[in-house]
Amino acid sequence: MAKRAKQQSSEKEPKQYTVHEAKTHLSKILRTVEAGAEVVIARGREPIARLMPISSKFSRSELRGIDKGRIWMAPDFNESLSPEFFIGQDKGQDE
Repeated sequence: MAKRAKQQSSEKEPKQYTVHEAKTHLSKILRTVEAGAEVVIARGREPIARLMPISSKFSRSELRGIDKGRIWMAPDFNESLSPEFFIGQDKGQDE
C-alpha cells in the first residue's frame, strides 16, 4: 500500500490510494481516517472520493436533524395491509 500511496508534498495534502488498494486495505485506511487524517480514493489517477472523519467537520449534534422536513412517513404506515396487496392472495390465484 505504501508503495503506491501518493507522496505528500505537505502535511495537509491527503494520502491517495487506488480503488484496488482501498478495497485491499480498507480496515487500515479506516483506522487512518479515525485518527483524523483525510484519504482520497482514485480510479487510476483521477480522484473520485474523499474519506474524512465525521468529527473533523461535523459533531454528532450538528448532524442530528440535518434532513428534518425532507423525510416523511404516510399516516397509515403502521396499518395492516389488505390481503389483495400480497401477490397470489387474490381469489382464483390458487386455482
